Amino acid sequence: MQVPGQVTCTRRSELQANWLWTTVLGLVVVVSLWFGFDSWREGAPVDNWGLGVFTLFTLGWVAFALRTVRRQMEWFELGEASVILRPTKPVLGQALICNVQFERRPEGDTAAAAELRCTRITHTGYGKKYRTHIEELWHESKTLPSAAMMYFEFDPPDYLPDDSGLASSGTVWWLTVRGTGSARFNRRFRIPMQVAPAGKVASRSKPNLAYRAREQADRAAVGRKRDVGHWIGLVTGLIFSGVVVAGLVWLVQREPEMTFTEDGLDDGAENFKVRTKNLSGELRLGDLRHTNFTHLNVELRGRYRWDGRSLEIEADDIRMVARNCAPDCPAVRQLWLMLTGWHDEGGGSRAGDALAQSEPEEIGRAVHQNEVVSLGPRHWTLAMDRHADPRTASLMLHVSVDGNEFEYGLSFGGPEWRGLSREPGDALACAKLRGPTAAVDHFCTPRLAELLPSFRSAATRQRLLLQAVRRGNVEAVDLLLASGVAVDVRVERGYTPLMEAASGDYPDVMKRLLAVGADVDFREKTESEYGSPTPLGVALLGGSLDGVQQLVDNGASLQLEHFKSPPVHVAVEMDVPGALALMQAKGADLDVRAPWGNQPTALMAAAGTGKLDRVRELLALGADPAAADSAGNTARDYAATHGHAVVLALLASFPGICPMSGCTE
Repeated sequence: MQVPGQVTCTRRSELQANWLWTTVLGLVVVVSLWFGFDSWREGAPVDNWGLGVFTLFTLGWVAFALRTVRRQMEWFELGEASVILRPTKPVLGQALICNVQFERRPEGDTAAAAELRCTRITHTGYGKKYRTHIEELWHESKTLPSAAMMYFEFDPPDYLPDDSGLASSGTVWWLTVRGTGSARFNRRFRIPMQVAPAGKVASRSKPNLAYRAREQADRAAVGRKRDVGHWIGLVTGLIFSGVVVAGLVWLVQREPEMTFTEDGLDDGAENFKVRTKNLSGELRLGDLRHTNFTHLNVELRGRYRWDGRSLEIEADDIRMVARNCAPDCPAVRQLWLMLTGWHDEGGGSRAGDALAQSEPEEIGRAVHQNEVVSLGPRHWTLAMDRHADPRTASLMLHVSVDGNEFEYGLSFGGPEWRGLSREPGDALACAKLRGPTAAVDHFCTPRLAELLPSFRSAATRQRLLLQAVRRGNVEAVDLLLASGVAVDVRVERGYTPLMEAASGDYPDVMKRLLAVGADVDFREKTESEYGSPTPLGVALLGGSLDGVQQLVDNGASLQLEHFKSPPVHVAVEMDVPGALALMQAKGADLDVRAPWGNQPTALMAAAGTGKLDRVRELLALGADPAAADSAGNTARDYAATHGHAVVLALLASFPGICPMSGCTE
């Protein structure tokens, strides 16, 4: 039972934490040793630098483990410790007597030293600027020639703050007791120091100059007499911390990632470095197609050249257009390019690291509704401060518009899934890959064929197929399909691999999936009130005309709704040139009505959203301009009501019930 004024030691939890860290770091050593032995057994050359870092890491772990064992042995020898306080509720300005007791009395020639310390802990900032500041306000040290009877008397001044009671901030009073000699120990107690009630202490004045001089002299004396073992422990801890940090950096750098080097292929057992060669190709960022996602559309067309250390972008033109924004159309302030390297984090998730970024270019130009603005040719050179691989790096065009930032990436299926290049990786470098996901990412199909037999899980192979489809890796798709991976398993967002290929505009991948029987009319939730995505709808969403062609050629239904919208309406909404004619040739009804709103036709939807090109295409294909919705409105009425003057002029000769200024209700 705890008696009044008894305080227990806090070092038990610290010792448990040390054992936890010893175990965790020991597992790191064992796993690293296993991987290293596996690489050596496979005939990989020894990485001397990595071996040296691993040796230092292991020695640091051994030192830390021995220190933890020594402290545990001391605990076994002496047992729990507590301190009896007199008075039971310590008060500032009054003498404090601390009687330190162990379960088993220290034996032998053991001296004891105690230190009462007042420390203030403050926190400032937040996020990356979060800082913790520890300030010592006062301390007093006492020594005893023997640890047999440990009574320490302290005189805490009355001008100091009391213990705040918080664990991580405020003012904290600590009593530290150490033993030197044959029985070494080190225990710490938190003292519940209180401020004296009003009138109980004669004075709460600041210390005089004489007291300050004495305090400085005591501090210097304590510094000279401090236990040498304490300093040894401090230096050992700092060295161990440095070794741990170096070991973690080494482990991170030893991950099997593909990187470039100017000197050619590195012989590291796990580093994946590719011979430097110039890669180049056509580049398109963004799309001028009219969608309902943003008021502004931007498109960059040009070429890129990659030499391993820098990326050169030669833009032939950058065009912008704004729609459905009058009278508050956006003003473009800045634009810049950002290169991001993507890697797999397991479980199908991806993470990206910024590799390079261009300086923001001031534009300062307003974009008027339906006006295509050309910014002309541009040239950028992005220098990379780290090695990267164009197969796993994506380029983004960032546009700053009236306080918002809009991103236009390489593909509508997700920029992290589609790199700048899809050329196969170097054979020697591919041979160093350890995981099938990395083999898919870096287009190392022969290495994937070697690794695949070790991964028999159907779920794992399904994730690999999804990754291969998203990356546009046709050879990997062929290999995985040949291994018997199910082709119509839903992966994410209610999509199948065929829908992912359609979304990313990979017609070659779609051809492979269709050849093995992929369902062209797959729907996940047939009874949902919001509908379900369809392969044809996803292809239209991504603007993949080749994908639309393949789907309708393979019998995709032209009546099956994509999220409650017929395919003809999706083609109008996503502004896909040529899709309407393609579907009409396969028997699609251009005057089919949507099940939502007043049941408009595709021509009404195009007129109401100001899609002039689609209005012209529908009229040319024979859509009925006189057709009326459930409220009696025609396509002309939709254009008039929504203020699309150019479309209204085209439809002015056709019937309608609204005035040319539009209906108000």
